[in-house]
Amino acid sequence: MTTAITKERFVRLDDLLIEAESPREGSSKRLFTFDKSLESINSRGFQRHLRSYEAFRILIDAIENPNSRYKSIKEDMLFLFGEWFSLAMILNKNKLTTYIDPSNLVYKDDEYLVRGPKLEHSGEKTFTIPKGYEAGGFIPLGELPRNLVIDLYSRTASRLPEEIRSNAGLYVPREGVLGPCGRGDNFGIFDVVGGICFNGASRGVRVARVNK
Repeated sequence: MTTAITKERFVRLDDLLIEAESPREGSSKRLFTFDKSLESINSRGFQRHLRSYEAFRILIDAIENPNSRYKSIKEDMLFLFGEWFSLAMILNKNKLTTYIDPSNLVYKDDEYLVRGPKLEHSGEKTFTIPKGYEAGGFIPLGELPRNLVIDLYSRTASRLPEEIRSNAGLYVPREGVLGPCGRGDNFGIFDVVGGICFNGASRGVRVARVNK
């Protein structure tokens, strides 16, 4: 008698349950605008997207540890298209402000607008971007402020695996444009892309219930 193998639906990271596979459309990942992705995540019983540093903790562990329990989810995360982060950014001159867990951004007429009087989020930080880099351009990992690298990648640049360290950086948003962020796809699978207006893949996260 053959025992059927049940595919794991969730992967655990600390107190979080993460979807092991992003939603599919045929053989490809299903793509969403940021707001529609968040709506879909909520309808699937989850709370938000992965934060950037959470996603990279998973990828780093799968790269460094031959016996990592995250091998399968890493393959799914890197399959075809990049995925949304629970993160938004805005650039004003050389000041980059990041917002964790933005929840009321709405996509309309090729831009993201805030629904309501102000952006709802769970935390913000501001970083100084090095001179010589233009809004909407790419900043290599080694040129980013140390604390920003830690916030995005979970480690300093020097402690990241070579596979990531030599192939990563930040696409900063256009000047004064608030928008959600995600991880790049085939053109830069370890890049963080700020102020995205195109579609991304969706992966839900929720706090695990504690059994008492």
